[in-house]
Amino acid sequence: MNYDKIMIIAIPSIEKTKHIYGISIPNLAGESMKLDEFLLWKQEEDYFSYEWNDGVLEAKETMKQDELELYNKIHRKFVGSTAFQEGFEIVSELECNLLHIGKVRRPDISIVSQEQVRLSKNKNYNLVPFLAIEIISTSNSGIKIEMKMREYFQAGVKTVWHIYRELKEVRVYTSSKQVLICTDSDVCYSGVMDFSLTPEELFE
Repeated sequence: MNYDKIMIIAIPSIEKTKHIYGISIPNLAGESMKLDEFLLWKQEEDYFSYEWNDGVLEAKETMKQDELELYNKIHRKFVGSTAFQEGFEIVSELECNLLHIGKVRRPDISIVSQEQVRLSKNKNYNLVPFLAIEIISTSNSGIKIEMKMREYFQAGVKTVWHIYRELKEVRVYTSSKQVLICTDSDVCYSGVMDFSLTPEELFE
């Protein structure tokens, strides 16, 4: 047997999310991990998922109940669109391999094609959503929100939505420099065929 060709990948085993004074703390934020380990890793924390940023793990809170309600409203509107009929899919917390820019991100909501979903079974496939949606909460850092939005466009995402539930506002980015702030009956265009919605539909 040629032992030189044997590669052992150590997949980390982690405990459930820690709680300190009632605050949930991610176990592995800031830890280093190789890409091949990350792509094979089965994440098991309760309140966090992890993204991969050029070898470093970044914790992201999973969607809460009120955020899932927003997802359900977006999903219901989407399934009535021609985009859905033509084979586009809407997915929550989809692992998007943006390997060409050294990232693996999990937008809160992504719209992708069925072909992309099929090809993503190959872990080396760059899965770039047509639309990336992030639901912004008070715990999100402003600089991280801005940096991630720029990363999406660097990776090739066509449109980014930032949903501000407390403001009842949706910010529609078509580039890192172009944004439309939507309130009330303003139409939020997705860039994916005919799919769109208004803040009134989302926050009613």
